[in-house]
Amino acid sequence: MPGERFKARRSEAKLASTLCLQEEGYDPRIITFGQELPINGDIIASLDLESGFFRDLSEKNLQYFQLLCRQLKKQNLLWLMPPFQINCIDPHGSQLLGMIRTARSELALFMTTLEIDPNAKGFVHHVVQILRETRKETSNGALYPDREYVVHDDLIKVS
Repeated sequence: MPGERFKARRSEAKLASTLCLQEEGYDPRIITFGQELPINGDIIASLDLESGFFRDLSEKNLQYFQLLCRQLKKQNLLWLMPPFQINCIDPHGSQLLGMIRTARSELALFMTTLEIDPNAKGFVHHVVQILRETRKETSNGALYPDREYVVHDDLIKVS
C-alpha cells in the first residue's frame, strides 16, 4: 500500500526527533491536532508523515485544518509531508499542498511545506535547516520567501 513505509516506528521517530531538536537548542512540545496552538514559537506538523491526514479528508479533519488556520497568527508553521513531487510514492499529498497554498495566499499565513521521507538520512538536520530558513524575513518586503521545499538525494531543493 502506498505510504505504508512512512508509518513504521512512529513513536520511536517522534522521540528521536524531539531529542535531536533539543540538541539543536529547541524546546519542542508535542500537541495533538485540534488543541490550541502555542502563542509563541514555531510549529512543526508531522501529521501527514504519521497518518496521511489529508488522504481521505473527513469533515472532522477539515474542521481541524480550518481551526489551525484560524489559530495561526504570526507563528511559522512547517508542515512535513511525504515526497510527492519528486520520487512520488503516493500522490495524495498534492491536495494538501493545494490547501496550504490557498491558505497561505488567501489568509497570509506563514505556512511552509517540506516533502521528506521520515527515514531520510539527516531528517532532523533538514527540518531544522528549513525551520531556520522560514524565520528569515524578506530583505526589502518586495519578495516573499520560499515556502515549499523537497529533500531529494540528501539535498534540500526549492519546489
